[in-house]
Amino acid sequence: MAKDLKIVRAQKIKNTHDKVDAAIRALNKAGKPVNFHSVSAESGLSKTTLYNNADIKARILALRGDNTKVNANTKLSDSGKDAIIESLKRKNQRLMEENKELRKQLELAYENYYAKI
Repeated sequence: MAKDLKIVRAQKIKNTHDKVDAAIRALNKAGKPVNFHSVSAESGLSKTTLYNNADIKARILALRGDNTKVNANTKLSDSGKDAIIESLKRKNQRLMEENKELRKQLELAYENYYAKI
């Protein structure tokens, strides 16, 4: 009897993992965010089950972190990217001019220093 309970318990755990795997694959394929709410809705499992299982919880947390990074990068439109590029070009030009000016000041400081010696 105890052996049967262990087998049933192991099968239940496997089914839970299979449901979570299928839900995560479906969410990724659809381009939807992976988080506890969406995995719960897609898999039919409760959020409590997802939070209480350490392996599943760690996996969702890791995927949730990856997902926010990907979404932040993919939301930029071409015009948004162009604006960022132009802004960075202007900043780069300003820094190059500032660097050039600082080099001139350093050269003058060295001239004054060595003139006093």
